Amino acid sequence: MCKKFPGTFEDRDDDGVLIGEGYHGVFFKLQDRIKYLNRTSNKRIGDFDKIDIPLCKKKQMLSSKAGCSFWDPPVPSNDSDLNSLETAQQLLQTKTCEVEFSADTLKLLDLTYSAQRRYLNQEDPPSIVNIMKHWPILLCQSGIYWHFNKLMDKDINELSKAMFKKAENIIQLGVEKKYITEIPEAEDAKLICVLQVISKFFTESLNLLYAQIPENDDTYRILPKNHNSAPWIAAVGSETQSNMKYHVIVENQKLIMEQIH
Repeated sequence: MCKKFPGTFEDRDDDGVLIGEGYHGVFFKLQDRIKYLNRTSNKRIGDFDKIDIPLCKKKQMLSSKAGCSFWDPPVPSNDSDLNSLETAQQLLQTKTCEVEFSADTLKLLDLTYSAQRRYLNQEDPPSIVNIMKHWPILLCQSGIYWHFNKLMDKDINELSKAMFKKAENIIQLGVEKKYITEIPEAEDAKLICVLQVISKFFTESLNLLYAQIPENDDTYRILPKNHNSAPWIAAVGSETQSNMKYHVIVENQKLIMEQIH
């Protein structure tokens, strides 16, 4: 339906850039319509609502799937394939993080992708500590990038390009709304400025998403107490330095480190 009527269902921004195929929105509209048609005067619970999953979790699960191309791939059914999958997973646990995965590592990742998704898609998602124990390779930078590309069928490196393309428009909005008073020149400073504008637009605190930490400071270990379990970015160093190190922190665990020159 979305392919037949792309002009109706596709999600495009003001510049005409495609940002969504419309599947997620159509699904929710159809779901709401079905619930409306199946409503009863005595407000009996429908079959969908009989599933023993809290409503908040149902919505969270559906929202998490939005935009994903390979959310829940089929798991091998025969014993031979299952044994191969288990062996591949054991081999991956012995692998160290690589800047660029070897062909053998990529083959093992592809072979075990269905098991990765089955593990991550649990009704009660595993903690970062448990993921580090069972699938450590997925939490190194190369592993996160690979899994994102596989899950979304998109190149994660295109995100930064898209952000830079939209940065000027977002910053201009910030100026018009008086969220910011000056426009930075450095590219990394512009991205932080974009985060500031987005945070103020949605009346959220930037500190829940981003914080600057002095060099050799372990403050990031206590900051997450104010961030709950949501991911946030710790910029380590001083703005006057020629480079900054950026960490992604989730559940008080440091996942990625990138150095920006």
